[in-house]
Amino acid sequence: MFVLLAVLAFLPAAPWSSTTLFGCVCSDPPQQVWFLSWIPHVIMSGGNPFYSTLIDSPSGANMLVNTSMMLLSLVLAPVTWLLGPVAAANIGMRLAFAASSVSAFVVLRRWNLCWPAAFVGGLMYGFSPYMIGQATAHLQMAFVVVPPIWLFALERFLSRRWTARRTGLWLGVLAVIQFFISVDVLASLLLMSVAGLVMLAIIYRHDVKARAADVLRVIGWAGLVSVPLLAFPAGYLLAGPGGSAGPQQSLASLDSLSADLLSVVVPTRLQAFAPESWIALGSSFVGGSVWENGEYLGIPLLLLLTGIVAWQRRSRLTIGVAAAGAAAFILTLGPSLTVDGHATWVTLPFDVLSHLPLLRDELPIRYSLYVQLAAAVLIAIGLDRAVTFLWTTERDRERRVVGAVLLTALCVAGLLPLLPALPYEPVQTNAPPFFAVDAARDIPYESNVLIYPYPIFPNDQAMLWQAASGLSFRLVGGYMYTKTTTGMVTLFPPTLSPATVQLTFSDAFSGSGDQGLPPGTSQSEAANALREFIGRYEISAVVVVPIGVSPGTVVDIVEQATGTTPEHVGGVLLWRVGSS
Repeated sequence: MFVLLAVLAFLPAAPWSSTTLFGCVCSDPPQQVWFLSWIPHVIMSGGNPFYSTLIDSPSGANMLVNTSMMLLSLVLAPVTWLLGPVAAANIGMRLAFAASSVSAFVVLRRWNLCWPAAFVGGLMYGFSPYMIGQATAHLQMAFVVVPPIWLFALERFLSRRWTARRTGLWLGVLAVIQFFISVDVLASLLLMSVAGLVMLAIIYRHDVKARAADVLRVIGWAGLVSVPLLAFPAGYLLAGPGGSAGPQQSLASLDSLSADLLSVVVPTRLQAFAPESWIALGSSFVGGSVWENGEYLGIPLLLLLTGIVAWQRRSRLTIGVAAAGAAAFILTLGPSLTVDGHATWVTLPFDVLSHLPLLRDELPIRYSLYVQLAAAVLIAIGLDRAVTFLWTTERDRERRVVGAVLLTALCVAGLLPLLPALPYEPVQTNAPPFFAVDAARDIPYESNVLIYPYPIFPNDQAMLWQAASGLSFRLVGGYMYTKTTTGMVTLFPPTLSPATVQLTFSDAFSGSGDQGLPPGTSQSEAANALREFIGRYEISAVVVVPIGVSPGTVVDIVEQATGTTPEHVGGVLLWRVGSS
């Protein structure tokens, strides 16, 4: 059922489509496609999986600093080889919905909840507002199979059903798996574990002393598994070529990607049923990024959750999950409290995290994942207890029917506002056939290629085209985290000299400047700069895809710089200008 719902969410696009994509053919989706092609390329051609000079050539990029989701790339490698990386991205996103739902369902069943309650919980988690938003651009953030299992392991330990050794070994394995899916989610899992344990320590103060030694044993066993396996990758991330322990996000951007206090009760345009005025308000929160804003629960569901916690207050599982959900909600609010779009003077715990190494790049709003997980578990618990109450107590058939109807009505009232505005609208990639058919033949293998539009955020379509070629050539420019000469980390490619080339290619695409040229730059000056650029970086081919505002300007400049006319092949204009 979860698989079917995941497929329906993207109709009419086929799950194996290689011509459509989610979100847009810009910014993060092409980058995701590129990452999915990386590990299959390494398997077939060899090389260092943690570093690539195929992107941002000639310097390259550290794959561990970036969200390269190596494990997902490996799992989807057969799809990439058979159908291409775009199809792998499409199948991967549907798999994220289904697998995340199944993970929550299995965990809830392991807690002996009835299957209808477990199904509702799995559905709430796997198709939550968090998932609906992340599924448009961030496969590694949407493939959240590990968090429910992590929560289950901690509950088994705290309830004394698992030993410290067993819990630690499980958490160590899960940490390794999550590291190679998303380091960000692993960091948030660790932080949520600490926050949840602190809240439980406050609630159950009398148990702290007795369990402290066991907690340390869990950490020790987890480290025994994870440290040997992650020591080198983590070290490469921090100190390898292009690695950085420095901040990748500014404090201002972190603050803007925080939840508003009203985010939890005001829907966005990702919800199917809501007044337009509410949708407009909710969509303005989190810096207007509805795709990141996964906080929404709605007033009916909040009332239902409050009732369940009050009803099941003697259950440690209920209290523990509620405490973790509350901690996650506080973290989503960011460094300072914002109410109805207005910043207040109230400083929140995330302010401390935003100044700590390794944690300062965490986006506050992404902790809404754990808000949604907690809500799903609590609803499943409440539904299970209600079903048990109706069917195990002495009641006549009529009263049971009335009770079942009331229970159904409560569930519908609580969950209907969460109904997502699906299916997604497919976006055509419009990738020139040249890259899938002719690139490997017409461009020397792993040689440097200059493409118009110049690949730079948010216009990084060339990364998708390079991935379609099987990464057969090196791409000048790209959308990756790289380290600057000053040691700072940036998402913009290193500006290669002469900078006029990048500026010309970018301005021609966007239509800025003077007829596609940088201000004060003549066509002959741009051509001379391109000629120097080609020689300095051993460019083997210049490829112009005739899109954007002024592609003709670029064509004229390349013809003037090379003294040749282009070949028209596979929807592109190709100049063979040398070999490396």
